[in-house]
Amino acid sequence: MYSHFDMDPRNLASQLFAIISFVMTELQVDHSNFKEI
Repeated sequence: MYSHFDMDPRNLASQLFAIISFVMTELQVDHSNFKEI
């Protein structure tokens, strides 16, 4: 059930990087949409 959240530091780092990149992409999309309004 918790296999997705592996405690391996390398996997944890890659998960954090994926989350950060996803959030940054969402923020960029929000900013672009905000400018269009």
